[in-house]
Amino acid sequence: KPARKKAKRAAKSTPKAPRSAAQAPAMFALPDATQLAEYAKTLTPEQAFELYRANAKLALDVIDAAIESTAKMRRLQFEGEESARTMQKKAARRAAEAGDVPTLMAAGQSVSQEAIERSMAYWGQMFDLVVEMQKRLFALMENQMSDVPGVKQAKAAMAMMPDMTKMQNVVSA
Repeated sequence: KPARKKAKRAAKSTPKAPRSAAQAPAMFALPDATQLAEYAKTLTPEQAFELYRANAKLALDVIDAAIESTAKMRRLQFEGEESARTMQKKAARRAAEAGDVPTLMAAGQSVSQEAIERSMAYWGQMFDLVVEMQKRLFALMENQMSDVPGVKQAKAAMAMMPDMTKMQNVVSA
């Protein structure tokens, strides 16, 4: 009997199949090709050109932001690699200079501590860089999308999302 009860409960608690696109609310439905063709006919050539220009500018701004962010990230990676090489040389020198086991252990402990500190600093910088990149891209998108219907509702929904700034404290701890 307990197995039957569990089976009944499991059958009742299984999630229902997701709604199909035809059943989805109208506010999330994409317009079909005929609606887009009709919309294109309502634009004057000047409006169409301005729309194209605005979209091209946004695309170029996003590409520019991505290139700059990639350059910053590569620079940070290169600096991290150089720092790791320097630390490795220093660790090898200290190990070679150690005359006895306690000195060797102290040198290893010192190098380990420094490696942990540098690693945490590196990942903290990397986290800050990713946050900066996201903020810049979101600002570009927000400027472009400010007049689109539903943006105010989306902003309200984003305001309810958890604050991720506390994660910076975890990285820096």
